[in-house]
Amino acid sequence: MAEWKPDNNEFGHILQHLSNERTFLSWIRTSLSIMAFGFVIEKFGLFLLKSIDIMKITGIKTGSIQEIKNYSTSIGKLLIAVGVVLSLFCFIRYKKIEKQICAERFILSPVLDLILSLCVMAIGILFLLHVGHTF
Repeated sequence: MAEWKPDNNEFGHILQHLSNERTFLSWIRTSLSIMAFGFVIEKFGLFLLKSIDIMKITGIKTGSIQEIKNYSTSIGKLLIAVGVVLSLFCFIRYKKIEKQICAERFILSPVLDLILSLCVMAIGILFLLHVGHTF
């Protein structure tokens, strides 16, 4: 049985496709992390909702906790949506680069990098506002 040995050009294409796939999986992990973070924040809002019920029974004022619960739920859902949209952008970029590798050309497109950076900055700002409002 003959052993298959790719020539240098074919081997280079294989490495480029594998590198593109690793990058895609990194982007997917990032979007999943954003969605998980949003899920945790949203569930924190549900935890506060249960706390409000307990506080109402005991007669403690619940106005500020209700506000925090509303913020948690809204921010959590927003982060989940951002993660979903980001994963769509990741797939589009993956397919675009795959076509470029097959065509043996590469055009730099930092749009997704900019979107991710802005998303992470927005998440940080929302988290700071949320924590600042909570305490």
